[in-house]
Amino acid sequence: MDIKVANPLCFIIQKFLIQKDRPALKQAQDVLYIYDTIELFGALLEEFHDTWERRVSPDLSKKLKDTVLKLSESTFSNVNDVIRDAARIPQNRKLLPEQIQQTCQLAFEIIFNK
Repeated sequence: MDIKVANPLCFIIQKFLIQKDRPALKQAQDVLYIYDTIELFGALLEEFHDTWERRVSPDLSKKLKDTVLKLSESTFSNVNDVIRDAARIPQNRKLLPEQIQQTCQLAFEIIFNK
C-alpha cells in the first residue's frame, strides 16, 4: 500500500495560511503542530530553506508569500497567549512557552533566511 505524506514544510506553510480562520484553541494546536514538526524534522532546516526558495515561494502569489513571512514572524517573535496555550496542550510532556517560541523563531530565520 502506498501512503502519501505531506511535505513537512508545506504542512507548516498551510498552518500559517489558515491561521486567521481558526478559533483560538485551534490556533494553539496549530502552533504545537508547527513546533512538533520542527522538532521532528529539525535536521532538515537547510533543506527546507532550499525547498522554500526553489519550489514553494515561487509558486505562491506575492500576497500569500508576504502573509506567510509576516505570520511566521508575528506568531513567534515573542511569547504570547497562543504559544502559552500551545505549551499547555500536551499532557504527556512538559513544554515551556519560551521553548516553543525560541525554537520556532530560530527555525523560521533559517528557513526564510531572515
